[in-house]
Amino acid sequence: MRLLIVLFFVCFLNLGQAQRPSTDNLADLNFYSDVMINAESYSNRLRAHDKFSRLFKETLNSKDSWELNLESIPFIHSLVSPDSLFKIYTFNLSDQKNITTEAGYIQLKSGQIFELKATNYLDDLEYNQYSSADWLSGIYYHIIPFTSDEKTKYILFSYSQPTEFQKRKVIEVLHFEDGEPVFGSEVFVEENGTARDIIKSRRVYNYSADVAMVIQHDMDYDAIIIDHLMEVKSRIPGSSENTAVPDGTYTSYTLKDGKWMYSDMVFDPTNDTPAEEVKEEKVKSGIFGQETKSKN
Repeated sequence: MRLLIVLFFVCFLNLGQAQRPSTDNLADLNFYSDVMINAESYSNRLRAHDKFSRLFKETLNSKDSWELNLESIPFIHSLVSPDSLFKIYTFNLSDQKNITTEAGYIQLKSGQIFELKATNYLDDLEYNQYSSADWLSGIYYHIIPFTSDEKTKYILFSYSQPTEFQKRKVIEVLHFEDGEPVFGSEVFVEENGTARDIIKSRRVYNYSADVAMVIQHDMDYDAIIIDHLMEVKSRIPGSSENTAVPDGTYTSYTLKDGKWMYSDMVFDPTNDTPAEEVKEEKVKSGIFGQETKSKN
């Protein structure tokens, strides 16, 4: 009997210890996230990134991690789907040339975790579908749910810096098939007159690392507003290739019957006034403001 009581308490203590790291880890996660972003030495940032990655994965896999306030960890970017079915976390490491390496996780409310594994060997970026195991990496900063083909899908905006001289923004599509995350869906349509329409699974924009580019969900137009890019000679020392910079105009995608329809002009739906004519007023009102403050 005494042995049974001792075994009971040992099991009870072990159970408590198995649950505690998910909350106790928060202080360490805060520390390592700070170091991996702000340390002057790249080797220190890299070491902190490795520690953070392992600890974050351990924390996500702990019991009741959905209830943890992981969104409060500095320098981790988190989005919760508006239907509260999943959370998506992304974070990155910047090297000596400001090239970023991203990592991430999708956490379902059911408790299932998907690690997002970045790969550099992806072809036809705007046309293919990818899984969590071959992820077109980036930091996600906005989510838009929509319905297409009688399924709920999600637009994700991301940014990254894949090379020393170029940044990248992506308009991604996430949906789930048989419980697994799938990135990419043929929902971006550019009508082409009498020719065949151009249909893409995502939109990828590469631009100069020394400028900012805006991709924003505009509630007034109910559209995705995009800085139009033009090709120029790079101004960054050491770069010999042409690059792209915003030219001061905008393009857009508007949702129609489950597809995002492209327009090379942005219009006010009430009077078809080109948005460029009211651009200054809208910037003052903050409709484009959140990303214009960003350096990405």
